[in-house]
Amino acid sequence: MSATIETAYAANYARIASEHMQHIRNTGRNPWQPVACVIGMTAITGGVVRHFVPLGSDLLDVGCGPGDLLRTLPDYNRHGVDLSTEYLRAVEEMGVEVACANAENLPYADESFDAVVCADVLEHVLDLHATVSEALRVLRPGGHLIVRVPLEDDLSPYLKSQYEFVHLRRFDEPTLQLMFGRIFTTTVVLMFGFDVRTEGTLAREIVCVVRKPA
Repeated sequence: MSATIETAYAANYARIASEHMQHIRNTGRNPWQPVACVIGMTAITGGVVRHFVPLGSDLLDVGCGPGDLLRTLPDYNRHGVDLSTEYLRAVEEMGVEVACANAENLPYADESFDAVVCADVLEHVLDLHATVSEALRVLRPGGHLIVRVPLEDDLSPYLKSQYEFVHLRRFDEPTLQLMFGRIFTTTVVLMFGFDVRTEGTLAREIVCVVRKPA
């Protein structure tokens, strides 16, 4: 992957994060989704984390953004990584350990975490294979990778987006089953889709939980 693309991607993401945080400061709302929608998706993801990951475990949120999920999981040893320093400042204020890095090159030793979460991240990254490989590398044997992505996303609006890089791929259940089961040879232990409808907005998501071989 060229350095030019990586530089453009980083600049694009910095712009998104800056405008996101500015809008929250000015209005208290997410500029792209109703607050109730974000809360609903976060609650479902948090419930999955609590079901599979014992309290007090070492938890990494890859692409943590402003910390919507980590804020709801205070009973874990929380770590967040993101490409945006502006997001990370907000997350660090919660008492979370943070690191600034892209998802394709995580700054952690092998087998550092009991669980890794990637919520609404895999559709954005430049290198999907590298991102999943890194998430599994830092995950301890027998640990869980918890993924949430848009389900059967319509990508056509992103061809005319004001941002150059937004959603770059779409997912469905067979895609996730094949990727995690055959390419990465993990065990898929849970897969389900869900809808969150609020304020005239429909968010369709799919959650996939895989276990790294012990």
